[in-house]
Amino acid sequence: MRSLEEIRKEREEVAKKLAELGKEEIEREKIESHYLEEGMPLITIEVDVEALRANNRVAQKFKDDPSLLLPVRQRDGDAGYDLIYPYDDGFDVHGNTVYVINTFLKTNIPEGYCALGIIRSSVGTKGGLEISNGTSLIDAGYKGHIKIPVNRKGVDNIHYLDTSETIPIGVPRINPDDRICQLVFCKHEITSNDKVIGGKREQGGFGSTDKK
Repeated sequence: MRSLEEIRKEREEVAKKLAELGKEEIEREKIESHYLEEGMPLITIEVDVEALRANNRVAQKFKDDPSLLLPVRQRDGDAGYDLIYPYDDGFDVHGNTVYVINTFLKTNIPEGYCALGIIRSSVGTKGGLEISNGTSLIDAGYKGHIKIPVNRKGVDNIHYLDTSETIPIGVPRINPDDRICQLVFCKHEITSNDKVIGGKREQGGFGSTDKK
Protein backbone atom coordinates (compact mmCIF):
# COMPACT_ATOMS: atom_id res chain seq x y z
CA MET A 1 0.00 0.00 0.00
CA ARG A 2 1.35 3.42 -0.97
CA SER A 3 2.07 5.98 1.71
CA LEU A 4 0.40 9.40 1.85
CA GLU A 5 3.73 10.98 0.94
CA GLU A 6 4.01 8.84 -2.24
CA ILE A 7 0.46 9.76 -3.26
CA ARG A 8 1.15 13.46 -2.64
CA LYS A 9 4.31 13.38 -4.76
CA GLU A 10 2.49 11.57 -7.57
CA ARG A 11 -0.28 14.16 -7.58
CA GLU A 12 2.25 16.99 -7.63
CA GLU A 13 3.98 15.38 -10.60
CA VAL A 14 0.69 14.99 -12.49
CA ALA A 15 -0.24 18.60 -11.74
CA LYS A 16 3.17 19.75 -12.98
CA LYS A 17 2.78 17.84 -16.26
CA LEU A 18 -0.71 19.23 -16.80
CA ALA A 19 0.58 22.75 -16.19
CA GLU A 20 3.35 22.24 -18.75
CA LEU A 21 0.84 20.96 -21.31
CA GLY A 22 -1.30 23.99 -20.64
CA LYS A 23 1.61 26.33 -21.30
CA GLU A 24 2.41 24.52 -24.56
CA GLU A 25 -1.21 24.78 -25.68
CA ILE A 26 -1.34 28.50 -24.84
CA GLU A 27 1.93 29.09 -26.72
CA ARG A 28 0.65 27.15 -29.75
CA GLU A 29 -2.54 29.23 -29.81
CA LYS A 30 -0.50 32.44 -29.61
CA ILE A 31 1.63 31.35 -32.56
CA GLU A 32 -1.41 30.33 -34.62
CA SER A 33 -3.22 33.61 -33.92
CA HIS A 34 -0.11 35.61 -34.86
CA TYR A 35 0.16 33.82 -38.20
CA LEU A 36 -3.54 34.31 -38.91
CA GLU A 37 -3.39 38.02 -38.05
CA GLU A 38 -0.41 38.52 -40.35
CA GLY A 39 -2.06 36.53 -43.15
CA MET A 40 0.81 34.03 -43.06
CA PRO A 41 0.57 30.24 -43.45
CA LEU A 42 1.10 28.10 -40.37
CA ILE A 43 3.73 25.56 -41.43
CA THR A 44 4.84 22.99 -38.88
CA ILE A 45 7.54 20.32 -38.78
CA GLU A 46 7.45 17.46 -36.30
CA VAL A 47 9.48 14.34 -35.52
CA ASP A 48 7.82 10.93 -35.84
CA VAL A 49 9.06 9.88 -32.41
CA GLU A 50 7.60 6.36 -32.51
CA ALA A 51 9.27 5.49 -35.82
CA LEU A 52 12.50 7.20 -34.75
CA ARG A 53 12.83 5.19 -31.54
CA ALA A 54 11.90 1.95 -33.28
CA ASN A 55 14.80 2.25 -35.75
CA ASN A 56 17.97 0.46 -34.64
CA ARG A 57 20.33 2.69 -36.61
CA VAL A 58 19.22 6.04 -35.21
CA ALA A 59 21.72 7.68 -32.85
CA GLN A 60 20.76 7.30 -29.19
CA LYS A 61 20.91 11.02 -28.47
CA PHE A 62 18.09 11.62 -30.99
CA LYS A 63 16.02 8.87 -29.38
CA ASP A 64 16.58 10.49 -25.98
CA ASP A 65 15.76 13.98 -27.28
CA PRO A 66 13.95 13.87 -30.67
CA SER A 67 13.72 17.68 -30.72
CA LEU A 68 17.43 17.74 -31.68
CA LEU A 69 16.35 16.61 -35.16
CA LEU A 70 14.01 19.54 -35.73
CA PRO A 71 15.39 21.64 -38.61
CA VAL A 72 16.75 25.10 -37.81
CA ARG A 73 17.98 28.07 -39.82
CA GLN A 74 21.59 28.99 -39.17
CA ARG A 75 21.15 32.78 -39.38
CA ASP A 76 18.46 35.45 -39.51
CA GLY A 77 17.47 35.95 -43.13
CA ASP A 78 18.34 32.39 -44.20
CA ALA A 79 15.64 30.70 -46.26
CA GLY A 80 16.62 27.08 -45.66
CA TYR A 81 16.04 24.80 -42.67
CA ASP A 82 18.90 22.31 -42.33
CA LEU A 83 18.03 18.60 -42.31
CA ILE A 84 20.30 16.38 -40.19
CA TYR A 85 21.62 12.88 -40.89
CA PRO A 86 20.11 10.96 -37.93
CA TYR A 87 22.01 7.66 -37.84
CA ASP A 88 24.84 6.70 -35.50
CA ASP A 89 27.17 5.46 -38.26
CA GLY A 90 28.51 7.27 -41.31
CA PHE A 91 29.15 5.86 -44.78
CA ASP A 92 31.12 6.50 -47.96
CA VAL A 93 29.00 7.52 -50.95
CA HIS A 94 30.11 5.40 -53.88
CA GLY A 95 29.11 5.80 -57.51
CA ASN A 96 26.15 4.08 -59.19
CA THR A 97 24.11 4.00 -55.95
CA VAL A 98 21.37 6.27 -54.63
CA TYR A 99 21.27 6.42 -50.84
CA VAL A 100 17.90 7.36 -49.33
CA ILE A 101 18.14 9.01 -45.91
CA ASN A 102 15.03 9.04 -43.75
CA THR A 103 14.91 12.19 -41.60
CA PHE A 104 11.92 10.90 -39.56
CA LEU A 105 10.39 14.34 -40.03
CA LYS A 106 6.85 15.15 -41.13
CA THR A 107 5.61 18.54 -42.22
CA ASN A 108 2.20 20.15 -42.31
CA ILE A 109 2.05 22.48 -45.32
CA PRO A 110 -1.11 24.47 -46.12
CA GLU A 111 -2.66 24.44 -49.58
CA GLY A 112 -0.96 26.87 -51.95
CA TYR A 113 2.49 26.19 -50.49
CA CYS A 114 5.19 23.56 -50.97
CA ALA A 115 8.66 22.70 -49.69
CA LEU A 116 11.83 22.27 -51.74
CA GLY A 117 14.69 20.03 -50.64
CA ILE A 118 17.95 21.61 -51.84
CA ILE A 119 21.46 20.29 -51.27
CA ARG A 120 23.62 22.53 -49.04
CA SER A 121 26.27 24.36 -51.06
CA SER A 122 29.19 22.98 -49.05
CA VAL A 123 27.90 19.43 -49.43
CA GLY A 124 27.20 19.83 -53.13
CA THR A 125 30.36 21.67 -54.15
CA LYS A 126 33.08 20.56 -51.74
CA GLY A 127 31.46 17.29 -50.76
CA GLY A 128 30.71 16.09 -54.27
CA LEU A 129 27.13 15.07 -53.48
CA GLU A 130 23.82 15.87 -55.13
CA ILE A 131 20.15 15.18 -54.51
CA SER A 132 19.32 12.41 -56.94
CA ASN A 133 16.18 14.03 -58.36
CA GLY A 134 17.79 17.48 -58.58
CA THR A 135 15.46 19.26 -56.18
CA SER A 136 12.98 17.36 -54.03
CA LEU A 137 9.46 18.79 -54.18
CA ILE A 138 7.20 18.19 -51.18
CA ASP A 139 3.55 19.01 -51.83
CA ALA A 140 1.00 20.11 -49.24
CA GLY A 141 -0.79 16.76 -49.54
CA TYR A 142 2.26 14.68 -48.60
CA LYS A 143 2.07 13.45 -44.98
CA GLY A 144 4.84 10.85 -44.94
CA HIS A 145 8.45 11.06 -43.77
CA ILE A 146 10.75 13.54 -45.48
CA LYS A 147 13.48 11.50 -47.17
CA ILE A 148 16.67 12.67 -48.86
CA PRO A 149 17.91 10.70 -51.91
CA VAL A 150 21.61 11.44 -52.49
CA ASN A 151 24.31 10.14 -54.79
CA ARG A 152 27.85 10.99 -55.80
CA LYS A 153 28.42 13.40 -58.63
CA GLY A 154 30.43 12.19 -61.59
CA VAL A 155 33.33 14.59 -60.90
CA ASP A 156 36.69 14.13 -59.22
CA ASN A 157 37.92 17.71 -58.77
CA ILE A 158 36.81 21.27 -58.09
CA HIS A 159 38.57 23.88 -60.24
CA TYR A 160 38.35 27.58 -59.33
CA LEU A 161 38.77 29.68 -62.48
CA ASP A 162 39.58 32.90 -60.61
CA THR A 163 42.55 31.39 -58.74
CA SER A 164 43.38 28.42 -61.03
CA GLU A 165 43.23 26.24 -57.91
CA THR A 166 42.19 22.61 -58.29
CA ILE A 167 41.00 20.60 -55.29
CA PRO A 168 40.38 16.85 -55.46
CA ILE A 169 37.04 15.71 -54.07
CA GLY A 170 37.81 12.09 -53.32
CA VAL A 171 35.11 9.72 -52.07
CA PRO A 172 32.32 11.73 -50.40
CA ARG A 173 31.36 10.67 -46.90
CA ILE A 174 28.29 11.36 -44.77
CA ASN A 175 28.92 11.39 -41.03
CA PRO A 176 26.61 11.47 -37.99
CA ASP A 177 25.11 14.92 -37.35
CA ASP A 178 25.97 16.14 -40.86
CA ARG A 179 23.57 18.73 -42.28
CA ILE A 180 22.85 17.31 -45.72
CA CYS A 181 20.28 19.53 -47.37
CA GLN A 182 17.93 22.43 -46.69
CA LEU A 183 14.17 22.66 -46.70
CA VAL A 184 12.79 25.85 -48.24
CA PHE A 185 9.07 26.67 -48.03
CA CYS A 186 7.51 28.47 -50.99
CA LYS A 187 4.18 29.79 -52.15
CA HIS A 188 3.00 28.53 -55.54
CA GLU A 189 0.22 29.40 -57.98
CA ILE A 190 -2.10 27.33 -60.18
CA THR A 191 -3.27 27.99 -63.73
CA SER A 192 -6.64 29.56 -64.55
CA ASN A 193 -7.74 26.32 -66.22
CA ASP A 194 -6.33 24.09 -63.46
CA LYS A 195 -7.41 20.44 -63.51
CA VAL A 196 -6.59 17.71 -60.97
CA ILE A 197 -6.56 14.16 -62.34
CA GLY A 198 -5.53 12.21 -59.23
CA GLY A 199 -6.68 11.79 -55.65
CA LYS A 200 -4.97 12.63 -52.37
CA ARG A 201 -1.31 11.71 -52.05
CA GLU A 202 -0.70 11.63 -48.27
CA GLN A 203 1.83 8.79 -47.75
CA GLY A 204 3.12 8.12 -51.28
CA GLY A 205 6.83 8.78 -51.75
CA PHE A 206 9.11 9.15 -54.77
CA GLY A 207 7.23 8.67 -58.02
CA SER A 208 3.95 7.80 -56.31
CA THR A 209 1.89 10.04 -58.60
CA ASP A 210 2.93 7.88 -61.56
CA LYS A 211 1.65 4.67 -59.97
CA LYS A 212 -1.73 3.32 -61.07
